[in-house]
Amino acid sequence: MPVLENHPSVGPEDALRRLEGGLGAGTKEYGAAPYVVMVQASFAEAFWPAVFYSWMSLKGHVQSYHNLDGVEMFVTRQGDSVLCLFMIIFAVSDALAEFAVSGYGADKMLLSLGVPAENINVQYLRSYS
Repeated sequence: MPVLENHPSVGPEDALRRLEGGLGAGTKEYGAAPYVVMVQASFAEAFWPAVFYSWMSLKGHVQSYHNLDGVEMFVTRQGDSVLCLFMIIFAVSDALAEFAVSGYGADKMLLSLGVPAENINVQYLRSYS
């Protein structure tokens, strides 16, 4: 199973600081750029049914969060493994920072299903698309 390259992890306490100080922070033209917690994971195909249905439940749960802009999941097969990209998107940095500290995200879901921690990578980003 492929192991994801783990970049230095950003703890929830650093998420707001890094996002606020990042590219375009505080400039008028980028005021509407949403904030994203992105979880990338690779796991054995046998995990797929549990991951899919757990994501459907988690998606319903996070839709109740204030300032949620959307949720996305992208999936592909890599040999005998599945590569997933989960994104939970917030309109404002404060909402993402609060979710990072107290929310139940895709990383916690994957860990609870038995996906090895070394196959999970969490990043906090801004979307300029």
